[in-house]
Amino acid sequence: MKKLIVGLAGNPNVGKTTVFNQLTGMHQHVGNWPGKTVERAEGSFKHGDYEYDIIDLPGNYALSAHTIEEIVSRDFIVDDSSDVIINVVDAANLERNLYLTTQMMELGANLVLALNMNDFAKKKGHFINIELVSELLGFPVVEINAKKKDGFDELLTTVEKVAANPNDSSIKLSYGDELRQHLGELQVIIEQDKSLCDVPSIWTAIKLLEKDSIVIEKVQKSSISSKIMKEVDRIAKHLIDIFDEGAEEVIANARYAFIDGLMAEAVERPSVEKETTSDKIDKIVTNRILAPFIFIFLMWLMFQLTFLIGDPFEKLIYQAFNILGSWVASFISNYYLKAFICDAIIGGVGGVISYLPIIFLIFLFLSILEDCGYLARAAFTVDIVMHKVVGLHGKAFIPMILGFGCGV
Repeated sequence: MKKLIVGLAGNPNVGKTTVFNQLTGMHQHVGNWPGKTVERAEGSFKHGDYEYDIIDLPGNYALSAHTIEEIVSRDFIVDDSSDVIINVVDAANLERNLYLTTQMMELGANLVLALNMNDFAKKKGHFINIELVSELLGFPVVEINAKKKDGFDELLTTVEKVAANPNDSSIKLSYGDELRQHLGELQVIIEQDKSLCDVPSIWTAIKLLEKDSIVIEKVQKSSISSKIMKEVDRIAKHLIDIFDEGAEEVIANARYAFIDGLMAEAVERPSVEKETTSDKIDKIVTNRILAPFIFIFLMWLMFQLTFLIGDPFEKLIYQAFNILGSWVASFISNYYLKAFICDAIIGGVGGVISYLPIIFLIFLFLSILEDCGYLARAAFTVDIVMHKVVGLHGKAFIPMILGFGCGV
């Protein structure tokens, strides 16, 4: 039986983990990436003549070196011996999702695009020409429904075909004549050092212009590093002269221009976008005035419900261990042995286990808030405060809330 290593990549909240769970069922385990405190979900299953080892990569909007999740995802694509990367995208927000896709294309990843949430796209009046999207991207696109498991057989059959015939997804990228010419000039110099050719030279060229610290550090070890960096500086200055913007902005604009061109050709959209229920909710929960009060109320409600529901169970478990301790004590005459078994072991274990209902409930409520999409909006709400007060991203409020659970 042939083995396939497949990575699942995509933006947060596109159904990537649902796809992973549907494919792997109970054959999965969770741990950390080697040397990283980022969760790694890995599972296995069989399909036809193939045995799959599938890895759920962290949800990202980009593959920069700004967060550890982004670094972990791109390291997997660059360094690991994956056969195929399944890029799960939200069909209703295709334009936004394709920004990550373009960056994986820059890496030359062997890609299959899994188009999820198509029913939401149709409700918004978006009609996607899948064949044309596939032609413009240069790799297969498969329509799926992650919740109902529709299209999964076609997806896996496509993955197997792509694994047998890998292709360089960077070929179809078109970033305009000016930028393409300069990237080509930089690629020629990079390719003079074979040690830098373990990844596509176009990706290295782009990352150098974006001032990616990890790529710069790698290039500085090259025997021709001074020549490469001199060319990077020259091109960066020239791009500022031509576009009146830094290289990072020019490259980002080029990616969006490529995406806009694809959307214009392959996606039919209404001239005025329909306002969805999610959009209406967003207007309230991310409102500048209402959002902080909604956030405080929901956090208060979560803790109130946690202790209101959990307290009776906590007392019940504590009393059960007290009864068990008293019952065991009646069989032991030695004072020290009785104290050790009944007070230290049974009492100690009971004291810890009695808090499990509280901890379970706080994680349950956080999971509900995450699944309904509120945690992402809450992170946006508290982002400014978190930056100013503790110098952290808005997402950092989640482990801070979990810290309350640990304190309990």
